[in-house]
Amino acid sequence: MKCQFLTALALTLTLGACASDQKKEDREYMRSSSTRAPSSALAGTSEDLRKSTKFSTLSQNIRFSTASSNLSPSSRRALDEIALEMRKSVNSFEKVRIAGLTDATGDSERNQRLSLARAERVRNYLISKGVPEEKIEAIGKGPATSETTASASQHARDRRVDFEIVE
Repeated sequence: MKCQFLTALALTLTLGACASDQKKEDREYMRSSSTRAPSSALAGTSEDLRKSTKFSTLSQNIRFSTASSNLSPSSRRALDEIALEMRKSVNSFEKVRIAGLTDATGDSERNQRLSLARAERVRNYLISKGVPEEKIEAIGKGPATSETTASASQHARDRRVDFEIVE
């Protein structure tokens, strides 16, 4: 019994020392990170957006439900990361053009309006996350393809926005 008590005491003291060291490391990190520029100040850095694999990958994840321009939670998360990448590399591009697309079902006028609404929704979201509005333009392209008999999965892929970096 005495051996178990001593083992438990030694374990408690060891864990307490580790926790104390972790708290010290956390305080040091917080102190050093408080001297770093906030993320909003990243706009002055010179990373190249065209070389950002994160931007390329995430920009393919902005999808929409049928007849909707609402952003899903997963699209919002991807756009949060896209906004960060754009702010970090704002000096590396003239503009990013956001082109809204729809599937080929439905009326062509409605699809044109919906595609523009999707692009504008994404543009406004990025602006709300600190991307300069003069760096983003939104256009509607209507249906991605003219194939009304495409599969449901193809229609789902067509309901998106595309990003184009303009020199």
